[in-house]
Amino acid sequence: MMKKIHIPILICLPLFIACDYAHDFWVNNNSDRPIVISCEYDYKLYPDTFTIPTSTAEKVKPNDRGQLWTLLGRKSIYSILNTEIISIYIMSPDTLEKYGFEKMQADYNILARYDITEELDKHFRGNFEYPPSQQMMDSGMRIYINPDNPDL
Repeated sequence: MMKKIHIPILICLPLFIACDYAHDFWVNNNSDRPIVISCEYDYKLYPDTFTIPTSTAEKVKPNDRGQLWTLLGRKSIYSILNTEIISIYIMSPDTLEKYGFEKMQADYNILARYDITEELDKHFRGNFEYPPSQQMMDSGMRIYINPDNPDL
């Protein structure tokens, strides 16, 4: 029985040793309403715009946290994607359901956008908040807040 236990551990161990980076983004929803979170990786192509997300959008319940994705690798996610900024979008699920991504993009009808540099990502350890915390706002992070946002 002991040999069966050691074999999977020895097979999996090199996977963890070979990974210099284990990376994910989390968003804590501190609001009283559900939100949808998503990322945009092509910041160089689309600065200051909202594009149809290149990752899966995830719905996050009030007072819960959502994970955008996890990556294990030998390089940082910023190196792999060849970008200096990853944008996190916060959207209303009701607006998304009613209008869809295309109409939301045309009207830039999002609740918030956070432009995350690798330095800020490391500082916050991949954990961000909605609405943005005072620490996030004081960090120098570029944060766009929709002036019609009901949570602020």
